Amino acid sequence: SLVDAVEQCSSIVPIELLVNVDHPAEHAVWAALANNHTGNFSIVPVFSPNVHEARGYNRLAWLARGRYLVVLQDDEKIPSPCTWLRSMITIFERWPNVAMVGLRNFVFGWDHAHFNNARMWFRDPVTKVAMQFVFLADYAPVALRRTAFKAVGGIDEGLMEPGECAIQTDWELCKRLWLAGDQVAY
Repeated sequence: SLVDAVEQCSSIVPIELLVNVDHPAEHAVWAALANNHTGNFSIVPVFSPNVHEARGYNRLAWLARGRYLVVLQDDEKIPSPCTWLRSMITIFERWPNVAMVGLRNFVFGWDHAHFNNARMWFRDPVTKVAMQFVFLADYAPVALRRTAFKAVGGIDEGLMEPGECAIQTDWELCKRLWLAGDQVAY
């Protein structure tokens, strides 16, 4: 399950998993899960029915306490082992202007062609982590520097009607981060 996969990564860094619980039938399940985790891993259910994707991401980001946020959807499969997490943290620490790290797909330039990690053109000479600066990165999963995310106001909730998915808000967020002087990487 997603919870088990995320919990495995808590051996690298402490993890606080905030979950937008948008269906009342799932409240008891998530409350029980929250009570059964301790140590470097905690679950914080946020009960918010019918908030929907973009508003849910913003709500969770405003409640989170960590320096870095990783946005996952409930059907996401995170890579195992958790070496991607160490690489992500290394990128944020080595490059202080990086505000977003795409972990799935990216758009390199003006032509909007999508790529994934099969198309890496740069390896940081100091850390040896494969990464590159990109124009746009897709959600889910994506990592964000919490301070930068909050500084640009999070996801623009006015871009979609209530109940609609957050499609294109990832690219719009990337553009606002670049305009704010931040960088987007993959």
